[in-house]
Amino acid sequence: MYHRIGYRAVYAYALYHAGDSVKARTLYQQAERLRQENFPNYILQNFELVLLNKEDNPIYEEDIEKAKRALKATVHSSKSLLDIALNQLGIGRFYLQQNNYLQAADWLSQTVKSFKAAESLDQLPRGLLARATLYRQTQDFARAHEDLQGVFDIADGSGMRLYLTDYHLEMARLLMAEALTPTPLPEVEGLNDPSSSPSTAERERGLGGEGITYHITEAERLINETGYHRRDKELADLKVQL
Repeated sequence: MYHRIGYRAVYAYALYHAGDSVKARTLYQQAERLRQENFPNYILQNFELVLLNKEDNPIYEEDIEKAKRALKATVHSSKSLLDIALNQLGIGRFYLQQNNYLQAADWLSQTVKSFKAAESLDQLPRGLLARATLYRQTQDFARAHEDLQGVFDIADGSGMRLYLTDYHLEMARLLMAEALTPTPLPEVEGLNDPSSSPSTAERERGLGGEGITYHITEAERLINETGYHRRDKELADLKVQL
């Protein structure tokens, strides 16, 4: 039974990435029902599928508390750094979904540290991508670039094309955000942290559109090659904004 639950959850996750939300939601609900009936103390926690199961409803405190209980149970049971990092990631992304940036920053920084401590390069890009999104939304562009560079270095060298797709999509969003951010006036430049401001080259890439277009084109190519159609809407949104 335990494996039946796990297989349903994994299959649901695969369908979700392929863009088949209806079947993914059905399978996840089946897995969750079996989990509640047979393993009430086991928490089937996955950020993406939790959001899918909620059908675009907002994240509430009860969702965050459930994720924290899952983390506590993980710490007491397996003490696996990877499992701990995945739970921390879920909590951080829940807070990010709520635009609670202070809490999101704390949890996502813990996530990245835990992935690194676990030496889990196959999962580290997930933490870096989430934190890059946080930095973009808070206009900490230099740190967003740094985290995205970390994603690219891992994904490009190891053939992780889904992460590479996410990298290109987030880089396009980052360049757009930079292009829309006013350049600080000369008389107040001394009050700004230069390390958190986009460089002239970065602004020109964003304003000129060449960099943004490149990343959108690469993302589209990878989506079509890998069947990663979960990202179709994000791609379409970027094209409209461009």
